[in-house]
Amino acid sequence: MNNPAGVDLRISEFWRAADVFLGTLQAQGLWLIGPPKDRVVQAGWDMLRALEALNVAYADTKYFHLTPKAHAVVHIVLEAEQKPFLINPWLDCCWMDEDFIGRVCRKMVRQMDPRSVLTEGVERYLALMRTELAILKRA
Repeated sequence: MNNPAGVDLRISEFWRAADVFLGTLQAQGLWLIGPPKDRVVQAGWDMLRALEALNVAYADTKYFHLTPKAHAVVHIVLEAEQKPFLINPWLDCCWMDEDFIGRVCRKMVRQMDPRSVLTEGVERYLALMRTELAILKRA
């Protein structure tokens, strides 16, 4: 595989910035304010610059195409820059094993045709919720 110049440095910069960005979010409470907010902003921009350089270096491959993740970081950083304080975005996160909807969907859609998972999954979920609601109304 072709390894463009400076890629190792950019990867290192990205991981260092990501560590500061996520570590700061995780260490803070409800609010981001003052120096922790400034660290999140700086680390967020550092992450995005490194990711952009990696995207350019590997434009002809599928490596480092993290657009949805980068998009979320851009919103966090811009909001943090524009406001004197903000609610910690870490509050919207949940661990994979705590994802109730994901667990329910995986159980419901195991036996489905992959092309119809979305519509049938939603239909089965709504049927399940109707059943639960009927049980609650009877109680």
